[in-house]
Amino acid sequence: MAMRILRTGVPVAVAGLATLLVTAAPGTAAGYNIVSVTGMDSSAHLVYICDPATDVVTIRVGVYPQPNTTDAVAPRAPQATGSQSGAVCDGTPQTATVSVGGAPLPAERWVRVRVALVTGAGVTAVKQTRKVLMP
Repeated sequence: MAMRILRTGVPVAVAGLATLLVTAAPGTAAGYNIVSVTGMDSSAHLVYICDPATDVVTIRVGVYPQPNTTDAVAPRAPQATGSQSGAVCDGTPQTATVSVGGAPLPAERWVRVRVALVTGAGVTAVKQTRKVLMP
């Protein structure tokens, strides 16, 4: 499902995410890990669910400029990055805001936001990439 973020930061496709989160409610979340970007400004706004058995401890974010029609390929290096430790993994929906730093992010341009939930051993438990319109 494509998600478009309005300039106000309100997601257009929140209903689909809400359905996904209700489906993964406690009692059914064992072994279930998801992460979704709900907005982007100078920070990435996320909703995630992770199983305690996965030992997720860190959320990592990379922001990549979306190529335009004159670009041959998208850049491989992130324009901005951020991480946050202390992820709460109890099988219930959690929210997080991860600050990103690096090059200034383009206003009113599309970017790709890559998010990963990473274990204490440095293994990616789940990752997601979303295309988001910067405010």
